Amino acid sequence: MQLNVVCKVPEKSGYSKKMEGVCSAVAETIGGIYIWSESQKPAWDMFYEYSPSILFCLSKDLTSSIYNAAKEYNCKVVCLGSGDDIPVEYRDICFICTDKPEEGLYHLKSAANLVDFVSKEAEKEYDSDIVTIIEQDSDALYGLSDFKLKIFSIKNKINHPNYIGCVEPKEIPSILSSTKVYLDFHGDEDMVCACMANKIPAISASETSFDEKIFPKFGSNKEFVEAINSLMMNVDFRNEHIENSYDFIVNNNTYFHRVNEIFSSIGYEELAEKSLKLIKDYL
Repeated sequence: MQLNVVCKVPEKSGYSKKMEGVCSAVAETIGGIYIWSESQKPAWDMFYEYSPSILFCLSKDLTSSIYNAAKEYNCKVVCLGSGDDIPVEYRDICFICTDKPEEGLYHLKSAANLVDFVSKEAEKEYDSDIVTIIEQDSDALYGLSDFKLKIFSIKNKINHPNYIGCVEPKEIPSILSSTKVYLDFHGDEDMVCACMANKIPAISASETSFDEKIFPKFGSNKEFVEAINSLMMNVDFRNEHIENSYDFIVNNNTYFHRVNEIFSSIGYEELAEKSLKLIKDYL
């Protein structure tokens, strides 16, 4: 099935990992998409030129001109974000994918972006037992002195003896491949899912939207540190966690799975089935 799909560049809300994951999986499924910036090409001009069947955009970026043009061209608009951002009168052409559960709407959970997160070889300079990428210090890090801990950041410098420095996003795959355990302190579920898809054990200090057997909830820093110690000291337990996490991701939590659900919900069953068949190509 051939159809035109447009993904609107986020211009009000900034970068979105979910938008990137969804659009990359869509592009792989249909053989390419058009990336559109409204600031460079007005909505009516874009619709006239490309006649998209589906438009993906963040809910905050859905303007009246986009809605009117989409309705005129019989285009389905898939909005990512919050249902509160979509006026009731716009919802007749929208399929809304929410960041958090909202009654009657599709909850778009984080997932592994198999297309854009490409695993790289471990590098000696990044070698560690435990690694984290944070923008502010955490008390939990001070309970890990028995291990080779490395702390990186993207923007902010961290006042911690194990802080190495700022890194570019392109360095992250090598950093993750060079560690035994990745710690998440910011609730970055996409990063944790990417780790698990690449059999890198990961654990999150933040509450997540996933199964507690894979993402346990911790009542204190002490419980979190104890869980990290268990992963580090018990190789069999760590390997079991890796396999369970990997199965959790590849069975239902990649962005190909999310795109499957979206395509199925808006009436493109053939593309929904195709999206799932692509998963094996990235594992």
